[in-house]
Order: sequence, then structure tokens, then C-alpha cells
Amino acid sequence: MNHSEQRQTERRLAVDDTVRLRANRRPVRLAVDLLGVLGIVAGAWTATFTLVFGGALVLMAGACLHATCRHRSRPC
Repeated sequence: MNHSEQRQTERRLAVDDTVRLRANRRPVRLAVDLLGVLGIVAGAWTATFTLVFGGALVLMAGACLHATCRHRSRPC
């Protein structure tokens, strides 16, 4: 691979900050929160510890998404 081909490949694989996908968007955070609450409610309804525990883990992931969103320069 010569130098110009390498530069073309680097440009093609470079990540543009303006186009980058944001996994921490508001709808994603709300969906994670809803999934966690539904897991806890379903686990409590059926007396299944695994669902309650899984729901709690999903809610903790949602809390992390909310916490990282607050530290951004623009509102989420």
C-alpha cells in the first residue's frame, strides 16, 4: 500500500465529530429507564428475582446515562 492509498484509507475511516452517532440521546435514556422500571414491575408481579435484579441493573445503566449527560456543554 503506497502513501496516497494509506491517506485515503485513513480519511475514509476517520470519525467526524459532527456526524458521530450519539447513544446518549434523550429517547434512548428514556427507553432504558422504561425498560428498567418494567423489569422491576414484572419481576415484582411474578415474584421473579431475576427480573427485579435485571431491572435494577438496567436502571443503574440509565442513571449512568443521565449522569454523563449532565456534564455536557449543551443541554441533553
